[in-house]
Amino acid sequence: MSATRELVLDLFGRPL
Repeated sequence: MSATRELVLDLFGRPL
């Protein structure tokens, strides 16, 4: 399970 990676990608993928 790579839920952490998905969360990180979502957080980093968001326009800061």
